[in-house]
Amino acid sequence: MKLYVCHDHDIHYPVGGGAVILARNKEEARALLDAKLVRSGLKPFAKEHYTLECVSQGKPRVVFFKDGDY
Repeated sequence: MKLYVCHDHDIHYPVGGGAVILARNKEEARALLDAKLVRSGLKPFAKEHYTLECVSQGKPRVVFFKDGDY
């Protein structure tokens, strides 16, 4: 399994958002995130191509979703 993060998908309010997805590959991660967005009343394709970043699990690291710098 791979760990993916996304911080530029559709959101309800303009305050930022983020998702963590555990999936076998990027295609499965996108399908899972799209389904969750729809269940939450959001548009999976509101942002034409949201970013899925695969987070390496081989070493300790931090991934910021939002750090307040807009």
